[in-house]
Amino acid sequence: MKLAMLGLSLVLMVWNHQVLAAVENVDKPSYVGASSTDLVQWASGLGIVVVLILCCAWCLRKMNQFPLSGDRKMKVLGGVSVGARERVVLVQVGEKQLVLGVAPGRVQTLHVLESDDTASDPIRKDDVPPDTFGASLRRVIRGEHS
Repeated sequence: MKLAMLGLSLVLMVWNHQVLAAVENVDKPSYVGASSTDLVQWASGLGIVVVLILCCAWCLRKMNQFPLSGDRKMKVLGGVSVGARERVVLVQVGEKQLVLGVAPGRVQTLHVLESDDTASDPIRKDDVPPDTFGASLRRVIRGEHS
């Protein structure tokens, strides 16, 4: 966010400088062609705008406010990290909820909750006894599906 504010203030300073220069040169005759200084200013301004757009898009994506599709039929209800780069994620697709194991380069379905046994709210730590999730995960990893 600080980077975006810094970029915005830089753009405003460059724009203010260009406006003041245009006001000072009102009585002077205009010239034909662009100098290298003009091209550098134009390219730097364009670069700043592109960087600001990319920063805003990245921030929106990280805050999960930027939908990747318009219909939003799939929602991530929660997730927990189980390793350095592995996660277990609860995803709702329509009426079904899926428990997915996510690792670099691999997504695996651990369990499918049908419409009659889906959780209406994301699972909270207070709602589930401490060893229930761990025991269920060990059973799924061993291949003992219930």
